Amino acid sequence: MFENFSQEARNVIQRAKEEAAKLDSKKVDTEHILLALINTCPFVNEILRKKGVDPNLIKERILSILERSLEHTNPASIGFSPIAKRVLEYALEEAKRRVITFLKYTPEVVKSLTTILKGDGVNEENIREMLIKVMRKRIKVDNELFEKLVKNLKVSIEE
Repeated sequence: MFENFSQEARNVIQRAKEEAAKLDSKKVDTEHILLALINTCPFVNEILRKKGVDPNLIKERILSILERSLEHTNPASIGFSPIAKRVLEYALEEAKRRVITFLKYTPEVVKSLTTILKGDGVNEENIREMLIKVMRKRIKVDNELFEKLVKNLKVSIEE
């Protein structure tokens, strides 16, 4: 399953296994993945801080929920809970969808727009830069939607 993940993503997964082992968990769960993201990806902490969330507080809350054990499990022997598997599968599906969508249409779009806008001083590089800006904006919108989802889940859990 992990051969399709980037090295950075594999590092997060390995760190999640280590977090689970430190807590003597038999399976990696979503809490372990979140701990791994916070501990290995500075941009995750940056996003959380921009949203007014202290990453250290999240870590403390997770660790207070999951009891620490003095005995550590071997990370290599730890599997994944069904929901953690689904989270990883969804992440892979979403990454593939975005890349395929972007790569599938980029050459045709660039060529067409260059042909149409040739007389207006627009070249392929200008169009590529615009496409990159559009993708960044889309990712920002997706992140905002994700934040709303998390907020709604948080409210329903607390009720």
